[in-house]
Amino acid sequence: MQKYLLITYEISKLEQKAKMQFIRKMSGYDSIKKGKIERKPGMLQDLNGFKFGTNTAIIPYEKKERAEQIFRDFKIDMKTLIIHI
Repeated sequence: MQKYLLITYEISKLEQKAKMQFIRKMSGYDSIKKGKIERKPGMLQDLNGFKFGTNTAIIPYEKKERAEQIFRDFKIDMKTLIIHI
């Protein structure tokens, strides 16, 4: 059984620019340059996590510190729950 962290967060109070920056940081994005598509991975891919629903993500527990830092950078409140899968 592995230990994971369920994270819920609220971004509705952020300005639109900050929301998009946060979403791109979390989920990644595609960049098109000179006709080539380049995928920029987000935090979830880097941490081997995944989106669980609207404003909810699951990451391995041992990567908790890196995830918390991103939420602090954007001044987003998060709630966490430790789960075993």
